[in-house]
Amino acid sequence: MIKDEIWQELATRSGIAADKLKEVITSESEETIELSNVTILNDEELETFKETIGKASAKAGAKTMMEMEIKAQRDKYGLEFEGKTIENLLQSFAEKQVAAAKIEPNKKVSEALESVKNIQKTYETDMAARDKIIAEKDRILNDFKTNGELRNHIPEGLIGIDRNDFLTIAKTKAQFGYDDEGNFVVMENGKVKRDKMENPISPKTWLTDLAIEKKWTSSNGRGGNNQNGDPDTGFKTMNDLFKHMDKNKINPQGLEGEKLIAEFNNKK
Repeated sequence: MIKDEIWQELATRSGIAADKLKEVITSESEETIELSNVTILNDEELETFKETIGKASAKAGAKTMMEMEIKAQRDKYGLEFEGKTIENLLQSFAEKQVAAAKIEPNKKVSEALESVKNIQKTYETDMAARDKIIAEKDRILNDFKTNGELRNHIPEGLIGIDRNDFLTIAKTKAQFGYDDEGNFVVMENGKVKRDKMENPISPKTWLTDLAIEKKWTSSNGRGGNNQNGDPDTGFKTMNDLFKHMDKNKINPQGLEGEKLIAEFNNKK
């Protein structure tokens, strides 16, 4: 005997009432029935069908909501236009704004572009000024640090020149700074100065050699104070030369200052 639930399943799938099915199937005579047009889906096909229906419903719902929102915005701003797309709404809104401003559309666009260019130019100018200020600040801090360190390497017993003037001249002949490992070094043309053994020359050694070469120290036993003065320049000492440049507002690191210093040194 077929269970009742089976009869119900057959009825669902065939579209024929369960009682009618029982009657036809159990009848000993030939019977005729009309089958409904029923599509049978397996589980995978059924899930795909549900997903497709869901997407279609969501799309239709979204379109309806969009059209409702466009209508609401049209009423809110008192716009008049045909169609239900966002393009219709935006075009109508833009036309109304231009009309309200009582200027031609091309002129409005030109003014907007000019405004944007001015803002961009102001921004770029401000950024360039900021970068310049930062670079100058970094330069001042670096010079302060370098000069402070350099003073620790000035040789003792300078003769005929004070410490500040000595450093000014030293910095016209070489550069001083820090290498990649943080060591304070002497450089020339951006490269660390080295001795014959390729070891970095210490700032102390380089400055001492400079003072001895220019006879600004008595450490080598020769002294360096020309009391008679130079017959051509008239300066007895480098101090005299720097006083002259200071009095006449000559920059020691300028072309004229460097020339005077070179002439004085060549007379030694």
